[in-house]
Amino acid sequence: MAVDFGLSVDMEGFNASMKEARQKARNARYKAGGKSIVLDANATSQLRNQGLDSTNDSPKFQHKVHSSVVKAIYTGSEFIATASGDEDFGLVLESTSFYAEQGGQVQLHV
Repeated sequence: MAVDFGLSVDMEGFNASMKEARQKARNARYKAGGKSIVLDANATSQLRNQGLDSTNDSPKFQHKVHSSVVKAIYTGSEFIATASGDEDFGLVLESTSFYAEQGGQVQLHV
């Protein structure tokens, strides 16, 4: 497509930038010494089987102070009833004002 408009593409530079972006995304998962907690399809299925609905993310469009309720605590391999500061865990919230993250996203710096 670039050729159609008389342009060229620096594929070597593009590939180097993509490699750097992927590495930044991987590194972001391990910031602050924690591990990445991924809520996979099996864990999501467990939540649904327990009657928990998906997290309501509509507050992200309201741009005001938001509070929520913790519906579950997940270690990456199992759901637990309580957690301490000695372990890594993720929280499943009833609602959130945060945008969902997908693998490979890189923060935009302006």
